[in-house]
Amino acid sequence: MIKDTHFNVHTYYESLKTLHQNNTGNKEELILAVKEISRTMLKSAEEVISHYNEYTNGLISESGLVKKIDSSLYSIEESFMASTDLELAPDDLSDWMQDYSNIFATIHNFTFYYNEKSLAQRTPENRKACMEMTMKNYYTELQEIVELER
Repeated sequence: MIKDTHFNVHTYYESLKTLHQNNTGNKEELILAVKEISRTMLKSAEEVISHYNEYTNGLISESGLVKKIDSSLYSIEESFMASTDLELAPDDLSDWMQDYSNIFATIHNFTFYYNEKSLAQRTPENRKACMEMTMKNYYTELQEIVELER
């Protein structure tokens, strides 16, 4: 207690502090890695959206969509897993890294709607609603990234 204020010092604070310090990456290397992952993920996301638009416009069937986006979904999955293996961002880069982590997670959500498993477990209406919502979030977060990079 200091002047009627109670401070609670957690015993694990020093451990977390050391863990954070030991796993914080080099700023320049982290920026390069995130940029490379984002290029791959954004390209794959745009491919998925393009094929989805073909589907919603009646140019391809739902099964055709699943086939066309399979390699893009695989690329998204690989890139997303790579993004989770990155070192921690230095404090001055944490907000920037959080914005990229957000869009990576949103892009990864595309992998949940149009694959063989989803066809068996979700209704067509649910798949479309989820895809539309994820696309909306994707474009919102993409705009945030564009503004952040200015």
